[in-house]
This record gives sequence, structure tokens and C-alpha cells, in this order.
Amino acid sequence: LLDAVPNLQELKKIPGLDLHPLKGKRQGQHAIKVNDQFRVCFIWGKDNNVYEPIHPGEIIREEFMLPLHLTSEKLAQDIKLAPQEVEAVIQEKKDLNMDLICRLSAYFDLPVEF
Repeated sequence: LLDAVPNLQELKKIPGLDLHPLKGKRQGQHAIKVNDQFRVCFIWGKDNNVYEPIHPGEIIREEFMLPLHLTSEKLAQDIKLAPQEVEAVIQEKKDLNMDLICRLSAYFDLPVEF
């Protein structure tokens, strides 16, 4: 998400993040809320958005499927989609659509904004 926004003003528009500047020894840093217990602290530089955005398929594959030993066939079966559709996203050949976002959100018990 931090790589997807061009500046802090855009990040401030996302209310759930609770973006705020830090004070004291951490002056110059910002924090965003992860949940009630945790936050992510970071320094925003003028060239922060220098990386290519990560394809959602890579995140699904690397952060969810691999750790859970989940195949694209099993995921497709569980979310009631054709395996080819899931595989196309996982291989970064197709973008997510709202239907797939909602299915993945429910399957992984995450908010659709994630």
C-alpha cells in the first residue's frame, strides 16, 4: 500500500490507517495502524514511490498460498472458481476483479480493502 500512493496526502485519505506523524525521538517518522495493538512506523522520503507496484497475484502466491501449502486448484475449488482463472492471477497474467477480491477476502478472512 505504501508503494501504491504517490504522497502522504493520498495516504491520509484512507481513514482506517490512522496515519499520524510521530514526535520526540521519532520526529520525521510516520505511523499507520495495523490493528489495536500494532502499528507500522516509516520514514517517507521524496522518492518513496520508486518501486514498481507488486502484482496482487504475487502477494497471494507468496504470502498466502506458499505458507499454507495451498495449490491454485485447491484455492479455486474452495472459492468456487475455474482453476484457470485463479492460475491466471497467480501467474500475474490477469488482474483481480471485484468478484475475485470478495471471494479471496472471505476465504482468507480479510477485509476487501486488503
